[in-house]
Amino acid sequence: MARRPFVHATILALAALALAACGAATLTLAVPDLTIPADSTAGTVCYARGEATTRLGIRHATYDAVATYRANALIGTSTAVDVVVYGRSSAPSATCVTVGPDDRPLGGPFTLEADTPQDVTVGAGDAGSELAALVRGGSYWLGVSLDAGFTLGGERSITFEEGRVRVRF
Repeated sequence: MARRPFVHATILALAALALAACGAATLTLAVPDLTIPADSTAGTVCYARGEATTRLGIRHATYDAVATYRANALIGTSTAVDVVVYGRSSAPSATCVTVGPDDRPLGGPFTLEADTPQDVTVGAGDAGSELAALVRGGSYWLGVSLDAGFTLGGERSITFEEGRVRVRF
């Protein structure tokens, strides 16, 4: 009986290696909901830490989720925002930072209407290999920059729910 956990771990490792050996194999994993502050202004990105999925031979990754822009402003001039999603492998120096060489564009722009859930996909095309590199690294940060009208007071955020990462080996 003491060998059983070892046998299960061995079987899982062999299955992962088999998937990695098959160039077209894909795996879909659920991702916890993620809320990113939307306090950015032109040229800044606000980040939240992403959760690593697997490190085994990922060549391409896409992230699908339902994105919702939430704004609770005292005064605002727009109910919609254009969002660009970024990724980075190292923690930013603050929650919101100026776009720099560590910030990799992963998708967008997406136009989000306030309080209206919308399906988005991040990692299409060449950005899929960028997202895969971040996921392979074990810890990563996802961020958003937005272009919107003026708001005064209150809070703004972008929530990604029902997220799924599809990885290709």
